[in-house]
Amino acid sequence: MEKPFLSVISSRLWDDFISALKSVTLVGDPTLLPYINSRISSRIVRVSDIKPISLYILRSKLQIQNKLYHKLLQNFQIDIFNLDGGFPEITFRLTGQKGIWRMAPPIVEISAADNNQPVLLDGEHRFYLAQQLNKPVRVIWIENVNPNYPVVSLPGDWSQIRQYSQIPPRSRKRRFRYQSLADVPDISKFSDVVLTHKNFQYFFYRDLNPICTSGIRE
Repeated sequence: MEKPFLSVISSRLWDDFISALKSVTLVGDPTLLPYINSRISSRIVRVSDIKPISLYILRSKLQIQNKLYHKLLQNFQIDIFNLDGGFPEITFRLTGQKGIWRMAPPIVEISAADNNQPVLLDGEHRFYLAQQLNKPVRVIWIENVNPNYPVVSLPGDWSQIRQYSQIPPRSRKRRFRYQSLADVPDISKFSDVVLTHKNFQYFFYRDLNPICTSGIRE
């Protein structure tokens, strides 16, 4: 008998999820909370209405998302494109892999630095799959983000996304908002961190680990 691909361990209630989301910090300074005063809601959107901030998709991860979609729907009646607002986060274990995984709806932030365009912070492979399947997606919609903390990358378009078998060269990953250290606005009014050539481009990156299995998307 074939072993199950995954097992669902638990889910998290909406209020607990929001509390966790408001605890998200910046990678460059973990004392800064970009969403502490934000308006956060759940809504269903079309892929074409949201701007991606990464320029690439990995085929292996796209295949995993596709398998998760079918297995979760078939075995647990959980739709990864419509994680219910009452239980927006699930925790699961993949057969043959150590540790546990968490999945929340994709994160969309209204970017004040980009004329209030809705940009996709997390969930690009899921969005790409939804586009292929012609499905809408339920997202976490975040407004009123501290304007001192802009998104690290400039928004792009879905027509610019390319699929790769491995992580592409840096120039094909994303368009960084700040190309040089001199481009970054003065942060001394709200942070004691000293910017360097090593940390400036990812300083404003959101650490989403409180709500999902994440990390800096290299």
